[in-house]
Amino acid sequence: MPNNIESGKKLNLRMDTKGTIFLTIQVVNGEKNISKQIEFLIDTGFNGYLQLQKKDVVDLELVMDSKSKIAVSDGTNEEVGIVKTKIMILNQTISNFPIYVTENGMYLLGTMLLKDTGRMLVIDYSNNSFTITDDKKIQTKVHNAIGN
Repeated sequence: MPNNIESGKKLNLRMDTKGTIFLTIQVVNGEKNISKQIEFLIDTGFNGYLQLQKKDVVDLELVMDSKSKIAVSDGTNEEVGIVKTKIMILNQTISNFPIYVTENGMYLLGTMLLKDTGRMLVIDYSNNSFTITDDKKIQTKVHNAIGN
């Protein structure tokens, strides 16, 4: 049965007055039994999964797994840390999940997370509403409407 999650009723989603959408995700250190709810901005220009701040890695006692260079919005490359941990999102738990870590960057949720969980973000700015869905009928209607 498809899990059609609309307008933040089942998830901790919100849209601000500028039409920016935020989703709260639980980031978990299972070994230490520590978790933290963090609000991430859904950024369709960010093709990673999640990005959080170094202070959260410290709070959750996570261990930096590796480093990587990523392109940031101004076109430059920035070195970021990567942690792998458990997250609880979109009514599912994902283990060994890679998260980019920056010193002071924004909390971002990228398109790869939605893609890899089989979800689609549909925003209707004319009605100030949005949906995150895995309903194939809705996804097909959207694809047909935009000609994909």
